[in-house]
Amino acid sequence: MLTEFPIEDWHGGRVQHIRPSVIHLMQGQICGIQGKTFFIMGGASSHDIQDGILEPDDPLFKKKCRRLEPAGRCAG
Repeated sequence: MLTEFPIEDWHGGRVQHIRPSVIHLMQGQICGIQGKTFFIMGGASSHDIQDGILEPDDPLFKKKCRRLEPAGRCAG
C-alpha cells in the first residue's frame, strides 16, 4: 500500500505523507529535525514476539496480544 503514496523530500530525507499527522520515514534516510540528526532504519524484530511477527491466525495470538498490551486490544 505504501507504493500508492508519492515520495517527497522532507528535512533532508525521503518520506511519504500518509495523513496530515502520519509520515512514513523511509529506511536508510537521514533527517534533520529541530537541530538533531536522525538515521531512519528498519527491519528490526520485536523482542516481545518470537521471530518479531504477530500472526492473527496463530493459536496463541490472544495470549501474545495480552502480553504486548495490557488491555489486549491488538488489531486482528
